[in-house]
Amino acid sequence: QGVDGTKRNRAMVMIQDAEKGNIENYIGSLMQELGDESKPEGSRVLAGTLLKNTMSSNDMAKREELAKRWLGVRTETRQEVKNMVLATLSSPKKHARVVAATVAAHI
Repeated sequence: QGVDGTKRNRAMVMIQDAEKGNIENYIGSLMQELGDESKPEGSRVLAGTLLKNTMSSNDMAKREELAKRWLGVRTETRQEVKNMVLATLSSPKKHARVVAATVAAHI
């Protein structure tokens, strides 16, 4: 694994802990990162992918669980996510637009 593998594993644990903690804060942080034009495109794509993963899964049982959790998020937060995703669809950054479209498809 090496140093990069160790860092990656630590980062994944931190991400999983954040998601399991306060889901509203987690979603809010990902939403801000994705929607911020000043952020590097790679971090925006990662944030969008993680945001999409809070809503959807290839596993049907997990997908239902995530859908229930998403509906448990405050209406205001869900609307903010929708608004940010729609705004990001007009980003000048291609990869940000693509990941925003992917998130939109899973809302």
